[in-house]
Amino acid sequence: LEGVSASGLFEKAAAGGEYVTKCLTYSRNDLSCMVTDLLADRDYHIQARERCTDPFADSEYYRRYVECRTLTAPAEDPEGLTVADGDLYTMQVAWVPGDPKACIFLYMDVQVKENGTDWPEGDNPPVFGCRVANRSITKCAVHVGLGSGLAYEVRMRETCTVRRLFSQFVVLPRVPETRMPVTSQLPENLVANSPTPTSL
Repeated sequence: LEGVSASGLFEKAAAGGEYVTKCLTYSRNDLSCMVTDLLADRDYHIQARERCTDPFADSEYYRRYVECRTLTAPAEDPEGLTVADGDLYTMQVAWVPGDPKACIFLYMDVQVKENGTDWPEGDNPPVFGCRVANRSITKCAVHVGLGSGLAYEVRMRETCTVRRLFSQFVVLPRVPETRMPVTSQLPENLVANSPTPTSL
């Protein structure tokens, strides 16, 4: 299996079934040690033994047959959520990704709805938005149909292959608006002729 290390980096798992020495203590009074750089949300078997100056006097391994599972931390919230001044029917949304922690990245989920309406529930609500499947891309254009001159609310989150590791939604504190269109000019030089008694 593959996973994410405690430092948040995606890694290939080590070959299964192989024990690796992760910590040593040099005093019989030290009854514990910290094992680091494990993969998040994984089961591990643990074994320990006492080593001696005479290797023939080493103890047998004591093995813990109940697996120990490492904890998982959800992705930290994206930061710096901004929206550039809206165009007629679009708005440009930008952000800075947070620390992914144990999240194996799926996509950035940007959602936009008209101001004053409720956010629909569920992971696929019928709202405007965009999904960015490349974590290094930190902006997208949201198309809001024919809603020029309207106010919108914006929120976003980081999604992961495991639902419980999604970040929380970050909500834009202000309410951006799309621009009003420039109306077309009045026709000029309007001329009417009457070629027959019943037509113009």
